[in-house]
Amino acid sequence: MSMVDSYPDLRDQLYDILPSTILTDRQYGKEMRVRLRSSDKMKEYRKVRDEVSEAYAKTRYPEDTLKLDDLAREFQSKLSLGPYNPNRSRMISGKSWLEDYLLQLKLRQSAFNEIRRVQKAWDSLQISTDLSQAEKEVKTEVSDLLTRASTPEFPHKFQPKYDRMTLGVISHLRKWPLKLVDRPHLQFPDVPTLDRFKDSIDWDKFALARAVQLNKQPAPEKIGDDDVLTVEEVIQKLRPDFDLETEMHHYAMIKIFERLLTAVRREATNLLHKQFRRHRATLLDLSQMHSWLDLSFSSDTKQDIAWVEKIFSHVYDTTPTKLIEQLMGAPEDQIEIRAALDRNAESLISLSEIDKKALRDSSSDRQTFLKTLGEIQQHVTLEDYIALGTIRQEIVAAKTPVNYAFVDKIFDNGMIDSETQSKLKSASRENFLRTKFLAVLMSRFKEKVVEKLEKARLQPAGAGDLILDATAILLAEISVDQLDRKAKNFYLTPEAFLNSEYGFEEALSFYDPGGLQSFNNIYIAKKTVFQAYADGCIGLHPALRRPSHFDHSSKINELLSQIKIPQFGSRSSTLLDMGFGYLPAYPKGSPNELLAKRLKDFDERLSAIYLQPLAVRDWRLIDTPFERLTEDSVANLNEVTKKIYTIRQRLPELEEALAKLTEDIEQYEETTLSRRLEGVKNTMGSVLKALKRHEETFMPLHTETHVE
Repeated sequence: MSMVDSYPDLRDQLYDILPSTILTDRQYGKEMRVRLRSSDKMKEYRKVRDEVSEAYAKTRYPEDTLKLDDLAREFQSKLSLGPYNPNRSRMISGKSWLEDYLLQLKLRQSAFNEIRRVQKAWDSLQISTDLSQAEKEVKTEVSDLLTRASTPEFPHKFQPKYDRMTLGVISHLRKWPLKLVDRPHLQFPDVPTLDRFKDSIDWDKFALARAVQLNKQPAPEKIGDDDVLTVEEVIQKLRPDFDLETEMHHYAMIKIFERLLTAVRREATNLLHKQFRRHRATLLDLSQMHSWLDLSFSSDTKQDIAWVEKIFSHVYDTTPTKLIEQLMGAPEDQIEIRAALDRNAESLISLSEIDKKALRDSSSDRQTFLKTLGEIQQHVTLEDYIALGTIRQEIVAAKTPVNYAFVDKIFDNGMIDSETQSKLKSASRENFLRTKFLAVLMSRFKEKVVEKLEKARLQPAGAGDLILDATAILLAEISVDQLDRKAKNFYLTPEAFLNSEYGFEEALSFYDPGGLQSFNNIYIAKKTVFQAYADGCIGLHPALRRPSHFDHSSKINELLSQIKIPQFGSRSSTLLDMGFGYLPAYPKGSPNELLAKRLKDFDERLSAIYLQPLAVRDWRLIDTPFERLTEDSVANLNEVTKKIYTIRQRLPELEEALAKLTEDIEQYEETTLSRRLEGVKNTMGSVLKALKRHEETFMPLHTETHVE
């Protein structure tokens, strides 16, 4: 060790001023400055290059009309490339080194443009709601009537019948405890003039109902098969020339009455709850438990199916229907067949309408479609034969990986056994799901229900009080629902409107407290009693049950979660209901994964709209926040979805081409063009001018986005 080494600070200071150190630092600094300048120059060059890429990618020209011979020689000379040798080029134009390079740029830009078109369409997606033109016309009609009704000379109606009705309703309300309704005599206006009751009208719902009544727009498709009408559905059935004032009056009175009836129903439920609790021996009679359970699980009635699904949801926070939807996922074969037909639509123009329809009708199943396609190929022209062959190749090549994370999740929580788990991961999973899975699932679930009921039955005396209380509440709710259906037959009918009869007193007669205490008008089947007991035994106590609510991550997520389409995929409401959160989105490298990277908030449930495009007032929108999705939004959503799924299967190929071409181009620029970058930049500027002159000659001007 030298003496200097014994003093580190002194050693470092001496090192900093050594001539060799100063020279090294200067050389390093110069090298860094050169690198920075080179980097800046390359950025400037690539701006020009991108403009050339745009112009060249959108050029469509007759063969040999674009003359680049002089510029090609200039390019070759500046870079000292030597004579053109196609065998040494990765992308071959067969003309020159310059045009080989331009070909790479064009192919890269074309791939980018195809992807970018879908991105731009996705970014432009607008989801908005509004009244239809017919509904706006109804609102104008109503506004005119209200204006006329505000004048002194306007003749008002209804007074005698109205007074009798209000007295009758108030009289019935007073049979219940005073707390039922605050000041019942003030619930109805003192006089039945339009200005007094207009605030009780739901104007949006009324506008839709009257627009249908006037035949200005079709009626929304009724969801389910419930034969009890809503007041809006009653209005839809009225004749078009029915008096508007009478219609508005009865609509408002029914809305006020149903608000009061909600309070009556609540009190009636409480009263019946206490009555049912007194019948402990009947409610807890499980002597026929297995018989009722077998009957409930094997029944195909709407009520029994709904009960089984309800019990299932108590245990697993979903229904068998939703579970199967999640396991089935998107119908990939049908999607790819439809996409192949859409991609090749232009080449199928000459195909007969009968053949086109046959292809569409068979598109839900791969084997059926390929068979139909083969039959059509036997009698078409050579041109159509080749086009159909292209579609066959695309469909055979299309493969979409399956995500099995959800299968593992439901195995972990005991919903399925290991044998079922294996079948759900096998090649025949789709057939198993369609034909046997539900029976296997429900057999296992039924065993779990029996186990829970047996456990509850073996509880010590007094331990079943909560179950008894829950059963009594559920039976009370069922009973009140029965009464409600009977009551509506008196006031929710077209005849009540036509005859200017309210029907409220007759409806309230079913809720007479004295009659309820003696179970008048109430009949509960023994099977229903058992089902209520099982519900109370397995589910949360009714007082603790709350509807689930989740904040949606985006507008498209909210739309797809709320409208009536199959729920599947990594963002489905089923996963959230079951507490699984969002599972790993898509298999690595799959078309859906690539779409998700390019399109923020992409959701595979969009495929339901692709296969069955939405329509204004579509039944899938009814009774959702998107019921009034505008015509523009519907058209926009359908168009964007079609663009996405038409390109989806090509996306891996486009992404791979884009990445490879980008790598090759940038490597060529760094190793070859950087030697004379300024000169090459000038040459490319000349190429750009030549392309623009050519574009003005042969093509209308239009704009493309350059690669970012």
